[in-house]
Amino acid sequence: MATQFKNHTAQAIGTTAYYLVSQSSGSFGGGIQGLTSGKAVIMVGLMVSNILTTSISVDVVHYQQAGTKSTHLCKSFSIPAGDSVEIVQGKIVLVGNDDISVVSDTAVSADAILSVLFDA
Repeated sequence: MATQFKNHTAQAIGTTAYYLVSQSSGSFGGGIQGLTSGKAVIMVGLMVSNILTTSISVDVVHYQQAGTKSTHLCKSFSIPAGDSVEIVQGKIVLVGNDDISVVSDTAVSADAILSVLFDA
């Protein structure tokens, strides 16, 4: 498969983790899955926006090795009403069995867009 750029958007994320990239850790949210063996996915951007008129807090987590190791890209990060934050400003390499989830402290409160270079 040829290298390609992909975007995945998610709307109305709430208090249940939404997996933007899902290989094995949790229930698949409709994001990117099916990494090609021996290839990587490079995250080149991740924006999360607050769609409410009140502040929210979000967690963005990278799960490595089928969920056995987790690293927060942000934890309890406050996003003011109607604002957005760029979570990934550099590049993060994902390989097989890596996942990325977003969860908010408030129901139906966040949108996200993930940009990746697929099969790098």
